[in-house]
Order: sequence, then C-alpha cells, then structure tokens
Amino acid sequence: MTYTLRPYQEEVVNRMVADRHKPGNSLVVVAQGLGKSVIIAELANRLNEEVLILVPTRELLLQNLEKLEAFVDQKDIGVYSAGVNRKERGKYTIATIQSAYRHPEVFKGIKVVLFDESSGLSPDKEGMYYQLFNAIGVQKVYGLTASPWRQTIVYNRPGGWAGYTGAKWQRIRQLEAITTTKMITRFRPYKGKWFWSRVLAIINVDKATKMGYLTPLKYIDDSLVVHEQLKLNKSRSDFDLDYFEQLCNNYTKLVDYINKIKQKKILVFCSSIEQATKLAELGHYFVVTADTKAKERKQIIEQFRIVKRGVLCGVNVFSYGFDVPDLEAIVLLRPTRSLALHSQVLGRLTRLTDGKEFGYVYDLVGNIRSMGRLETIKTTYIDGKLNVVSETKPQGWHLVPLFTWNINQKQKDKNELR
Repeated sequence: MTYTLRPYQEEVVNRMVADRHKPGNSLVVVAQGLGKSVIIAELANRLNEEVLILVPTRELLLQNLEKLEAFVDQKDIGVYSAGVNRKERGKYTIATIQSAYRHPEVFKGIKVVLFDESSGLSPDKEGMYYQLFNAIGVQKVYGLTASPWRQTIVYNRPGGWAGYTGAKWQRIRQLEAITTTKMITRFRPYKGKWFWSRVLAIINVDKATKMGYLTPLKYIDDSLVVHEQLKLNKSRSDFDLDYFEQLCNNYTKLVDYINKIKQKKILVFCSSIEQATKLAELGHYFVVTADTKAKERKQIIEQFRIVKRGVLCGVNVFSYGFDVPDLEAIVLLRPTRSLALHSQVLGRLTRLTDGKEFGYVYDLVGNIRSMGRLETIKTTYIDGKLNVVSETKPQGWHLVPLFTWNINQKQKDKNELR
C-alpha cells in the first residue's frame, strides 16, 4: 500500500528534517488518529540514516512496521521485539522498549531515535528510556505524542519552609502529597537538564476535526455516579475501582443499556476484569483484558473488526494502539481523573471511515463532566510555557491538584478530593 502525505504531515516532516542537526531533542504533538506512524516512516525515509524507532507495545510496533514497509526498502528494516519473536538490527530498526533497553549493546552507534508515544517517558532518571539513550549514545530524539503530559505526585509543606527550624527527619511528616498533571516538557531528570529542547508542531483535535481529518464526537451523559462520590485507591493516584463497582454492580442493567445503543460497533472501557467478564457473559460480547494472551487478543480483535455488529469489552487495554476506524461508539465504565487516559480513550473514536458521520460517547461515570470533551482538550502555551487546557480547566491542568493528602494522616483520612 502506498501513502500520500496530508498537508499537515508534510509540514511536520519538513520541520523535523530541518531540525536534525540542531542541539537537543524535539517534540511533536499530533492528535490521535492523525497518522503518527506515517510521519515516523516518512521521516525515517528522508533522514536516510540509521535510526531506532521505539514503541511501547507490540500492537504499536506492528502498526508502525506496516507503514515503514510502505516507505523504505523492506530489506533495510530490522525488528527487535520478543513479542513478535524477531531480534535483528537494520538501517531502520523498530523495537519495543521492553526488549531494547535490556540489550543496549545491540543498538550501539545509532544516533537518532524516533520515539512514538513519548508521553511514556518517565520523570525518573533511572527509567528504561533514559537507560537506553545513555547506553547507546543517542544524539537526537524525536518524540511524537498526542498527550504531552502525565500524572505524577509532587510534595509541598502547607505554609512553605520559610522559618522552619525542625529536624530534617521531621519534614517528611509535614509534607502534603499532591497527585497532579504535569507537562512532560517540565521534567528535568536527564543529567539535570530539560530533556525536550523544543516543540516543533502542535496539531490538536479541534483543528484536525475542522479540517475534516477526524470524526466529530457526540456525548451522552448518563452518569450513574459522579467523581465526588468515589473514594481513592491506595496509591492516591486515581479512584478505588473496587469501591466504584460496589456502587455500580447491576450487570443486567448495564447489559440492557449497552444493547439499546443504536450504533453497531461498540467498545466498552471497563473498570475490572470481573466487570468485563460478567458483561461479556451476560451480553455475549467479545472481551479482552491485560491477562488475555497476545495470540488470543489478536484473534478476538480481528473477529471484532469483521462483524457487522458487535460489542468489545476491554480492561487496561485499547487506550492506544487500537485502530478500528469503523468503531462507532464507546461506553465509559472506568472512572478516572487521568487526563491522558481520558483523552486516549476518546481518541479511539475519531478515525475516519466511509459512512461514519459521528462517534458517540456514552459516559456512565462522570469523566466528561470532570475533564471535558475531547475537542476542548488542547495543548497550548500559557504565559510562554506549554500547558494543556479543557473546558473544565481553561486555566490549564499543569500542577492543578487532583487529589491531596497529608502523608502523616491515617489511611482512612487520606481521601480528600479536590
């Protein structure tokens, strides 16, 4: 299959090529469904030098490999991933990070890395990506992501540290922990410096939809709970999904709701394996979880692709790397305050295909109320610094407290939600 680059893809690739010999690493923000894998393949082709293409999952590796084979000579392609049982280096090597970082010696001498889903870069300087980059001596990293932010925890002492005279060991008992959203351009774990030097391009969902490159979405808010009703999990990073299921465990009612949806191909984002399994049994749906073996997962997804009408229940999967353009609706049964997860989930619906006028979002858990519609989530600059906004946070999400707790409090008192 041959591909003709869209105008925005051509512009992005041109900027990346022009940036090749500038010092520092460069980030490109491209909304879901806009063909990051095409941009990566054409960039590799134009650079015409040895590159390493890094992806987080087997599914994304296969998607990127398909596009790469359309742009460069297949004999020049190497694949390094235990998930596909291939481990060879080529002029253009595509690899999953889990396989690559364990054997950095294989990639010694490669100077350019094309990093898909670069929001996965950990703020921890000991993370897999940093280990790999340091070990092989990379000169240039190009990152591509739809969501250049991640959820993290920061610490603060109410009232600040001015005038504090206590012992150092006492400080930890006075800290307030804050779960928040932080832009990946604002982490400095890499040799004490900013890892990303510049942002080359930003293409948000709203702009791409207006240009006709993404399917517009419609939202149905039938929330069974709102976020303020939910407790937090033990790590204080998100909601306690076991508690959520105690509130919403009428599986027969949920199946009835799903069966009344008029759209023909539906993806249900479930909160647990138990929930997904029970819904699938009652409704005779497809089901894939993080425990589903790779071969079986592939077979189930292929079956879902070819049916005229079907429901697929997923748990901790499909937030990215799931490309079914004729998906018509999603049902949200997984409450979250993670803006990255929220936007990735909604992005599954935006792929274009013939006969698909809209994608429909059925929200049963209050996520839209809390974080906003996908087209209002935008990467932008506020006061000269990269941020992300939505209709519910027009002032920006960067470092806005999501959950806070005093780490000296008893466990039962840690559920303060902001």
